[in-house]
Amino acid sequence: MKKEFETNNEPVLINRPPNFPGGTQAWLSFLQRYLQSPEDLEPGQRIEVQVRFWIDVEGKISKPEIIKSGGSSFDKEVLRVMKKMPRWEPAMQNGNFIAVAYTQPVIFLGVEQ
Repeated sequence: MKKEFETNNEPVLINRPPNFPGGTQAWLSFLQRYLQSPEDLEPGQRIEVQVRFWIDVEGKISKPEIIKSGGSSFDKEVLRVMKKMPRWEPAMQNGNFIAVAYTQPVIFLGVEQ
């Protein structure tokens, strides 16, 4: 998968996007393991929070910010879990590691009974 970003009106090609250790399934498992619904949700209720964070050249996570709020308690829970995240494999461009922003939707679902 290749993504293009524009800087100084010149497209920048990312040869390899950042990757959570163990891949996408490990990333989703990490979120499921650590996220806790901060309040009871009605059956079928869906709360979405979108978080954007930076993955630096060493794979460290920084600058997490909520770009779509699901409400204060849900936003705080997502930010709490971001602090527990391990290092990622950083993105690579032209053989060099680069810092990139990553956006992740986080969905809280009320369990149907």
